[in-house]
Amino acid sequence: MKKLFSVFGLSCLSLMAFGQGNVGNVIQEGDDNFAVLVQKGGGFEYTINQKGGEGDIEIFMENDGCSPIITDVVQGGEDNDVDIFQKKGGHGGGVLEAHVSQFGKDNDAAIVQFPMYSHKGIDKDHRAVAKIFQGGKDNLAYQMQLSYGNEASIKQYGNGNFAAQFQKVSWMRHDGDYMNRASIIQPGNYNFAVQIQKGNGLLANIKQKGNFNLASQTQESHDNTANIKQKGNGNMAFQAQDVDGFKGFDIPEDATTITLEDRSFNTADIEQGGNFNLAVQSQNGEWLNASIEQGGCFNRAYQYQFGFAQEAEIEQGGSMNYAVQKQYDAFNYASIAQDGNANFASQLQLGLWNSAEADQSGSGGVVIQNQISKAKGIGINVASAEQCGFGNIAIQNQKIDGGCLWFPVMNEASVTQYGLMNCSIQNQIGWGNCSDVSQIGIANKSIVTQEGWGNSSTVFQAGVGNLAIVHQTNP
Repeated sequence: MKKLFSVFGLSCLSLMAFGQGNVGNVIQEGDDNFAVLVQKGGGFEYTINQKGGEGDIEIFMENDGCSPIITDVVQGGEDNDVDIFQKKGGHGGGVLEAHVSQFGKDNDAAIVQFPMYSHKGIDKDHRAVAKIFQGGKDNLAYQMQLSYGNEASIKQYGNGNFAAQFQKVSWMRHDGDYMNRASIIQPGNYNFAVQIQKGNGLLANIKQKGNFNLASQTQESHDNTANIKQKGNGNMAFQAQDVDGFKGFDIPEDATTITLEDRSFNTADIEQGGNFNLAVQSQNGEWLNASIEQGGCFNRAYQYQFGFAQEAEIEQGGSMNYAVQKQYDAFNYASIAQDGNANFASQLQLGLWNSAEADQSGSGGVVIQNQISKAKGIGINVASAEQCGFGNIAIQNQKIDGGCLWFPVMNEASVTQYGLMNCSIQNQIGWGNCSDVSQIGIANKSIVTQEGWGNSSTVFQAGVGNLAIVHQTNP
């Protein structure tokens, strides 16, 4: 790949414009084309078309007014290189917009945009839009945007492509919408996508369809969302949110208006070693930790965390498994392990100090765990489910309401199922309740309901078609 922003000395065409209302068009056909465009002042609108091979374009545009800067570049052939630099100086507004389309192989495209920030928050007139389309193989695309309200997108169709996006928010105001959006789409094989975002209220999306692709997302600060979707074989994905500092990119501190603080130290990791797996992670809060590991085929894993100091883990080693985890508030822990096939697991946690674990090593199993902790002091719900066999169902519902201000209270529910078509339902409302269910055999059913405080129940079923119903109340 050629370096970004190469020297002007070999140019075949050089154009400089200073003033208001600049409009220019460059059309080059043939081989070894090279264009250098420098514009300062006024409003710019530029369209460039090159047909042939080995064409290089350098574009530098800057103004201090409120006029937009718009650049469109289309290149056809091989070994093309386009570098676009757009900047708003002073207190000027106006959108920055750059579009690059390259058709061929071994092409490089870079867009760097410095829009002016606005004290009004997100403003459509103070933003940057960068779009790169590359059709072919072994292409490189790079986008860098400072300030907020920006949109960056890269689409690469082919094999062996590399895409990198860097966005930095220098103004901390967040009005509910995403401050910056970045997206990369790569259908093909051996592609590499990197997204780095610094600031709050950020959205990052990567979609890769093919084999042996790599995706990496890094976000710093809070209210950020990162999604990676990969379909194919041998793909890898990595997500990190709110880590202290970035490596590999030079962040120009002179472009900063307010120092970024209040880092939330969230982490998100995805590892995919199988085929046609899907993993989605979304975090909003502080000190959140989410991890997904998929080693089978056609698995689906979803994690959603909102709040403070929570941890969620999903491990899928089989095929056609579905797992979803939702955590709200603080100090919750959720874990799902699926080593069998066609299992379903759902965990929902509201409140503080909930813990849920599901282990499915059979096939066709269902685990549903719902926990709500609304204690006066510290209320702890603990639920665990283990399944080995086929078609087993375990449902656990826990709610702490009340309790004591001076000492912690707890509900505990556990179920172990070995066999076929067993069903266990556990409901706990109150605190200080304990329920343990063991099922070994075929088509056994147990329903346990505990209300109030201090209830304890043990159910053991071994055989075929047994039924146990337990209802305990202690107001």
